[in-house]
Amino acid sequence: ARAMAPGCSSLDPILSALALPPATTAEGLRAAQKDEFHGNEFSLLVSHALGALAGPQWVQKHREEVRAAARLAYGGLSTARLAQTPGEEYCDITCVDAATGQPLPLRRRWIAVLIGALTPYLALRLEARLVSAARSSESPLAAAL
Repeated sequence: ARAMAPGCSSLDPILSALALPPATTAEGLRAAQKDEFHGNEFSLLVSHALGALAGPQWVQKHREEVRAAARLAYGGLSTARLAQTPGEEYCDITCVDAATGQPLPLRRRWIAVLIGALTPYLALRLEARLVSAARSSESPLAAAL
C-alpha cells in the first residue's frame, strides 16, 4: 500500500521518512472517483429500497436527506470496520497522519466521514434558504432571481 497524506507534497521530509511511499495525486484522485462512483450507486440502492418501503413520493421529497444518509453509511461502513474505503483499496493506498505516518485515528476518520457526508447537504440547505430569502425580499437581487 502507498501512503496518502492529504495536503503534503512528495518532497515533504516527513513523508520521505515514511515506510510507505507517498501516493501520487493521480492515485488519490482515482480513489476519490471510485468512492464517489460506489457512493452514488449505494445511494441509488438506498433510494430504491426506501421507495419500495415508503413510496417514491417520500423519497423524492427527502432525496437530499437520503443522499446524505447514504454517504454517511458508505463512509461509516469502512470506518467502523477500520478498513480502507473501496476506492483506497482499489488504488492500494491508505490515508495516514502526515506527522506520524500512522493510519488516521478512528476519531479523525469519523470526522472526515461526517464532513464528507454532511457538507454537501448543509450547503444545499443553506443555498435554498438564501434563494428563498432573496426571493421574499424586495431587493434588486430578488428581481434577478
